[in-house]
Formats: sequence, C-alpha cells, structure tokens
Amino acid sequence: MLADRWPDNDGAPPAPPSRLRAPDQPAVVGARDHADRLLTVPGSLGVLDRAVDRVVALGRGSADGGVLVLAAADHPVAAHEVSPYSSSVSRDVLDAAVHGTSLGAVAAGSVGLELRIVDAGVAGAPVPGATALRRCVRRDPAATSCTRRR
Repeated sequence: MLADRWPDNDGAPPAPPSRLRAPDQPAVVGARDHADRLLTVPGSLGVLDRAVDRVVALGRGSADGGVLVLAAADHPVAAHEVSPYSSSVSRDVLDAAVHGTSLGAVAAGSVGLELRIVDAGVAGAPVPGATALRRCVRRDPAATSCTRRR
C-alpha cells in the first residue's frame, strides 16, 4: 500500500504516466493577449477568463457535441451608474457574439462547440440574431398575459 507519496526506492513500481500537463507560460500569455484583442473587458469574466486562457493554451483538440450558451442581460443596478463600464456593454457583447467576434464566440469556434446566443434582457429591442428569452413582468397580478421588459 502506498501512503502519502510514491516510494523512492529501486524496488518501487514505475509511476503511472500522467496524461495531464499544464500549459507553458508563454502559451497562456499568448491566449490572454489574443483574448484582449477581442471585444471584452480584460478579466471581466473572472475565473472563466482564466479557465479559457488555460484551455486555449493547452491546445487540446475539438470537443464533440458541445454547446456554449452565451446569455446576457442588463443588471438593474447598472441604471445607478455604479460600474466603470457603460450599460451598453451587454448589448455590444451580444452583437459581437452574433457576428462571431466576441471572446465566447471565438473560444467556442476554436474548440468546435456550437454557439447559442440568448438575449435574456438587454436594454432596447431584442438583439437581432440572438434568441430572445426576456423576463416577463406582470404589472397586474390578475393578468393572464405579461409585458416583456425592454
């Protein structure tokens, strides 16, 4: 039985081959530089940005049968101008995704994923080319239909 670590002595069985490898730093930096040239605020996706950087840097093959669902909506707090970014950024990202130039669209395409773009409630009219799934706002509790949020 092995405890804590693989034995160091000559009689130990060979260590199993690892199929995992970390991307080298220049590949991660290159992936991040490429992402910075696309329509996104650098680091705006937080942990997801770092995960995408590592996946791109690994240079893995395509993912068969996968779907990336990119959904965007305006957060109500954006109306209070508490963010350093304009409230139009959500719409800009969805427009770019529809045209295949957003970070998510490019990342999905680079690994062979199908892309589904959802307008879940950005300001203004529904984004052309995106599936509109906007929240229903019931102004009258007795109403049987609702008004779509704009």
